[in-house]
Amino acid sequence: MVCDEYGFNQRKDLLQLIADPGLKMSDSVRSLIQKMLAPEAERITIDQILKDPWMTSADTTEDNPSSGMAVVFGDIVSLSSTKQVICEDGDWVCHEVATKRTYLITKELWEMGHTDGHGAVGVPTQDLTEEQKLVMTEWETADKNGMLLYQTPGNVKEMLIMKPAGIAALCAKWPQDSSLRGSAMHHGETISCSTDLLPDNQDVFQYLTELMAEDSSSYLERKQYSRCGIFARPATRQDRKKGVQCTRGAHSDPLLDDEQVFPYIAPIHFGQGRDFITCTIREGDAFCYIPEARAIYTVVNKGLAANFSPIEASGSE
Repeated sequence: MVCDEYGFNQRKDLLQLIADPGLKMSDSVRSLIQKMLAPEAERITIDQILKDPWMTSADTTEDNPSSGMAVVFGDIVSLSSTKQVICEDGDWVCHEVATKRTYLITKELWEMGHTDGHGAVGVPTQDLTEEQKLVMTEWETADKNGMLLYQTPGNVKEMLIMKPAGIAALCAKWPQDSSLRGSAMHHGETISCSTDLLPDNQDVFQYLTELMAEDSSSYLERKQYSRCGIFARPATRQDRKKGVQCTRGAHSDPLLDDEQVFPYIAPIHFGQGRDFITCTIREGDAFCYIPEARAIYTVVNKGLAANFSPIEASGSE
């Protein structure tokens, strides 16, 4: 397919085909196919395929048409890490101030968690100070989408910051084969598998609740955070008709070869659980624990530092 040649029915036929020096095929894709067809003990893994130069190269030229897979693959990843969600009347479209994460919440949860029941006045993005713009790096995205900045100091979230033992416990509770865990690709944190194979959000929520009832200090660290602010706007009639493209936060650091990652289903519409998206969590990430919705979602380590401020526990002398 990468060289417009077909007709091979067996592995040896393909090996003979790509060994032909006259075949119009780049050295990088030739090398990758040979690694993929190697004996099982020597065969390249999924993670190694994704990091291969042919997969990551963006150099597509007329002389080298089979390179540049990153252009195509990047589109697939982008689509896989987003979901078009139909809104309902009263929903709010929200975007984190410093990371690329968009989601929906119901009117009730907005009033309870973001306005403290007293209403809120949003700040137009053009009124942000230069200092605020440096910190709130997504302000241009918010401006493009007609969002205002809402300061939410009363919006306290309980975060369960996961330790290696905690990730291992989750993986042991819901064992998954290596191919599934290997498909938790860290190019945008995409899960390339059926959601039927992943743990349900409420099941993971319940397990974490039980874990916290015991001595969970070796598994996770419980801390309260205050949201620094949020860009948001009410859902429009067009949103209710065509939907909103929701996204989830992604890691900036690649997955290490021996690092564990736990994939599960997370809500992208809070309040009624109408829509879900595949998600992952790894060491240093936090579960945002939402008892009122009986739900959890991942706040990646970068997002936790950028969008929230820790609330120091006050102790008595």
